[in-house]
Amino acid sequence: MKQNLWKKGREDYKTFSDIPLKGFKSTLAFLLSLVLTIITVLPLIILIYQLYFILGYHRLLLRLLIIISWLMLLFCNGLSNYFTLELTKHYYPNEPKLQKLSSKAIFVYQSLNIGFAVATFIILFTITNIIK
Repeated sequence: MKQNLWKKGREDYKTFSDIPLKGFKSTLAFLLSLVLTIITVLPLIILIYQLYFILGYHRLLLRLLIIISWLMLLFCNGLSNYFTLELTKHYYPNEPKLQKLSSKAIFVYQSLNIGFAVATFIILFTITNIIK
């Protein structure tokens, strides 16, 4: 039976977390993935930041901007994990378990990660209710 991407991503992420990687290269892959993610989404971040100051006084549009920001956070989480896995695969080419993992499946799983989604949603709406 063929698995869907979310279930495969969940299994692959668990496998990735259980692989013992030695050296500083895994940390370097993580840090580089954060930088690559920020560079990739920086134009959208700047756009949302400007829209916030232009349309932030309107309650409905502010909520819409918050939801767009939340969706972008979910996308960034998946993208960061995708870059981390790809860079780790590059740094550890002789690790057969690592090479078998699907970056696409991990991207889908982490982008739709319910725990991260709920936590960031609560944090964003708590912050906006404090600010108003």
